[in-house]
Amino acid sequence: MLTAGVLSGTGTVNLDINLDTGATDLLHVASVAAGANTTYAFDNLGVARLIPDVLVVQNDAATYDGAFNSSGLTSVGLVNFTLIENGGDLYVHAEADLGVLGGITDAVSLTQSTIGAMLDHPGRSGLTPIGNVPGSDCGVGAWGRGLGGAATGTAETFNAGGSSAGSARVDLSFGGAQFGLDVACDNVGSSGVDVALGAFGGFVAGTTTQNIDGTVPSTTTANVQQGSGGVYASVAKDQFSAEIQARYDATDFTFSNTNASYGLIDAGLHTDRYTLSGAASYALSLGEVDLTPRAGFSISRTTASVLEFQNGETLAPDASLSLVGFIGGTLSKTFLLEDQLTAVTPFVTGTLYNDFADASTSVFTDQFGTTQGLVSAKPGLVGEASLGVGISRALDGNATFDASLTLDARFSDQLEGYGVAAKARVQF
Repeated sequence: MLTAGVLSGTGTVNLDINLDTGATDLLHVASVAAGANTTYAFDNLGVARLIPDVLVVQNDAATYDGAFNSSGLTSVGLVNFTLIENGGDLYVHAEADLGVLGGITDAVSLTQSTIGAMLDHPGRSGLTPIGNVPGSDCGVGAWGRGLGGAATGTAETFNAGGSSAGSARVDLSFGGAQFGLDVACDNVGSSGVDVALGAFGGFVAGTTTQNIDGTVPSTTTANVQQGSGGVYASVAKDQFSAEIQARYDATDFTFSNTNASYGLIDAGLHTDRYTLSGAASYALSLGEVDLTPRAGFSISRTTASVLEFQNGETLAPDASLSLVGFIGGTLSKTFLLEDQLTAVTPFVTGTLYNDFADASTSVFTDQFGTTQGLVSAKPGLVGEASLGVGISRALDGNATFDASLTLDARFSDQLEGYGVAAKARVQF
């Protein structure tokens, strides 16, 4: 320890430090003069790891009035070292690379929420409903849907103490298909109630990209593959209708980064997600157009495997919960074509979503087993606007054909995205 009076002028202070044990040279000063400009040059004598803050300049004054910078505090793997001020003193601070790690957690969250919103329920537009064949009690239906889209999400990830944050921007593109079978019955027990039960499965593939502006600019990419399946039920009477769905999806991510020092090459992460969702609507006639208000919910629980870096570091996402509520409405108008068999219904829908669950958490572990908790913020309130058209046609033998094409745009201060879905259904 070197004890001095007032630190002033411009110059360099050379300090030995051990970033393994926290042992360090220490400069003790009475105060720092305004206008002082000091470079603290560090020589690391140990193997770097996540360690508590190390005091290197003890300042008896309450504030550090001069300017300072540092050299020699290089990153090791995904552990970054910086020189920070706290109460007039200077500390060497170690923390996980929140930009890189936050990009990984944000890629998982963006993929789950964006694709999940499109897979929420087969009759999503409300204009190609699970229906019954006129003149019959029950009918068997088969449907298929192709979907695709892209989204950009920006989220902040904090260390567990909340003292610092890293912002990550992730781009997602995806495409896939769903298929399902259901049985629909009308006027059950002469009650005027129509019901339907069905099951479905699907597969979606995509990619995520995160450009990182670090000392060495790099890009993190992930290949995404998701399989899903579930069951659903609907009930309708007069203008009222409701549906509920239980879905399971398994998603595999393969992450790589162009900066070899991160050790992120073909690293696998697997998630399992269980979702229960439901919605209710009531159709109102407004003269020549129909207004259908709609509200619903989605509850999901996601668990994930541990992501392993080649240098021995790991990222372990904790089990997370999503509690989404949404409210919206659809304006539509139905046109009966000249053949008297085909109906065309253009529509526009607006929806607001909000996730009420706590922020997601994860644990980063360095090469030596030292851990640091991370907290990733939720996207908050999300708006969605949809535009589309539905077609319904009566076929021979009391069969019916329904189809729809829907374009979606999702937006918030942290999310921008769009999607397209084309669906066709035949009931016998």
